[in-house]
Amino acid sequence: MAMQQLTLPGEVVKKHNELVRSKISITNVDGSRILANLIACVRHDEDTYRVTVKDFMADTSGRGYTNMKAMCRELAKATAEIEEPDPDGPHPYLRLYTFFSSITYRKGVIEARFNWEMKPLLLDLRRCFTQYNLMEYLTLSSIYSQRIFEFLKSWDDK
Repeated sequence: MAMQQLTLPGEVVKKHNELVRSKISITNVDGSRILANLIACVRHDEDTYRVTVKDFMADTSGRGYTNMKAMCRELAKATAEIEEPDPDGPHPYLRLYTFFSSITYRKGVIEARFNWEMKPLLLDLRRCFTQYNLMEYLTLSSIYSQRIFEFLKSWDDK
């Protein structure tokens, strides 16, 4: 008997495999959810991306507002660390990217501009990329399950 895979409707998150398999400095499940939501919004014709917090966050009270400010601070410092073999030596070299050039939280909406160096890792992906349904990702309860999900998806041949 064949197993069926659950498919949820919604936006698609698409990233280069280098980014998926990199070390990412986000340590909070909510920060990771915000990042995934923003990546799902990435399009060629826009530079600024907006997500409404109440669409995916449970707590939108005053304490939730304080948490969102903390998440924005963490996302503003968030980095992706990619190591690659050095053709000129035995040790790998390190490339470190920051995700955002700016991020704003106002009236329940997060508005962000991705760092221009992130564009090759998020746009024009024709090979060596991972894509998954945003809603599936948002149902994951921990940063660890999110990372494992992304990593396994990066090796999926579909």
